[in-house]
Amino acid sequence: MHWFRKDLRLHDNPSLCEALVNCRTFHAVYIIDPVSARAANVSANRWKFLLDCLTDLDKSLRDCGSRLHVIRGQPTYVLPKLFQEWNVSKLTFECETEPFGQRRDVAVAVLGEEFVEEAVETLVCRLMFPKHSSTLLYVFYFLNNATLPPPPL
Repeated sequence: MHWFRKDLRLHDNPSLCEALVNCRTFHAVYIIDPVSARAANVSANRWKFLLDCLTDLDKSLRDCGSRLHVIRGQPTYVLPKLFQEWNVSKLTFECETEPFGQRRDVAVAVLGEEFVEEAVETLVCRLMFPKHSSTLLYVFYFLNNATLPPPPL
């Protein structure tokens, strides 16, 4: 199962790629947490943008023979139920950099230990260089305590 959060695309998505390694059954999930949504005080335009992105992601997944499950609820309640219902053996997601998200991820990891054989968190760093118009995407995988060498400059 791949938990989409901020990287709402199929291309250039390292944590999604990790989800597909040795995968027999794939579930894509996006969770709308009503508590976080109320606290964020998000504008109507930003909600529309999110819904457009989710619609586009679902279309892309359907083109590949899958779909996006958009679920309402707190991840710490929703994910363990999905782990059991879908017999999930691997959970992948990108690393959260904000304190609230980091605390949530720790709670999900503790809950997931009971149900999931493997949880893979991928840290994606985007570095902007003023001399270049594109974004350099550099990925660190924290698997088996291995890290990639620093990016070439």
